[in-house]
Amino acid sequence: MSRERKSQVPSIIRADRRSFATTTVRKTMRTFIEECRDSKTGEIDCTKLAEKAANALDIYIGNNYDIPEEVFELAFELSEDDEQGAGL
Repeated sequence: MSRERKSQVPSIIRADRRSFATTTVRKTMRTFIEECRDSKTGEIDCTKLAEKAANALDIYIGNNYDIPEEVFELAFELSEDDEQGAGL
């Protein structure tokens, strides 16, 4: 029986003129997680996962298309959960 740990990411991620529920971002990341898995080590590339989710949902800040830090934090949490076998 796995225990879910409390996420450190807020329930709402804010970007330019839009906000995203963390659950929506997490669900989107799950669709990309296998694409971001290293075939040799099995580890998840958190940066790639965050970038794919941000692109799919258009989560950017400013004119430089910066991704909110919370998206990277969420990718890291999903990666840790995957390593611990907590189930995604």
